[in-house]
Amino acid sequence: MYNPKKVWLLYAKQLYELLNRSKDEVQALIRQNLETVATDLGLSLDAEQKERLLEIAMAFFQEEYLEAYRLASQGEEPDTELTAAQSCVIVEETTGYPVTALFKKMKQEILDDRDKPEEEVADILIRKFGAYPAQAILETDLKSAPVPENNLPDFCLALAVKTIVRQSIRNR
Repeated sequence: MYNPKKVWLLYAKQLYELLNRSKDEVQALIRQNLETVATDLGLSLDAEQKERLLEIAMAFFQEEYLEAYRLASQGEEPDTELTAAQSCVIVEETTGYPVTALFKKMKQEILDDRDKPEEEVADILIRKFGAYPAQAILETDLKSAPVPENNLPDFCLALAVKTIVRQSIRNR
């Protein structure tokens, strides 16, 4: 019998394993993305600022990707009493990232594909949506952000994660 929760567990497990073994590459990509995106935005960041932004991005990576996926792959939720939908709303309200729409699309995909094995649906989610919430973060227009530097760590991390996931899909 098809189990939508198992799909999410498999999705999280695959992404946790991929990103965990790609930590060094993620850091190198973030560093590279910081240079490129800052230049594209016309920002002049000194070495100390770049290092601080890299540290922030790596902390986000550890918490919002590795730890979140590790817990989700084990069927655990963070230590809050919020539902996933409530968490989306809070993230969207505080950051402006359109995570709710992405979450709903992923949830609908899981429900629409109930005629397929859970493992296949998890693969479909990764191919179609990448690593949640990276795709939503990348929809942000940094040029229109009040303080683009505040979004740089998330954005550059999301670019790095997207690159890692795409490489993984190509190598399958």
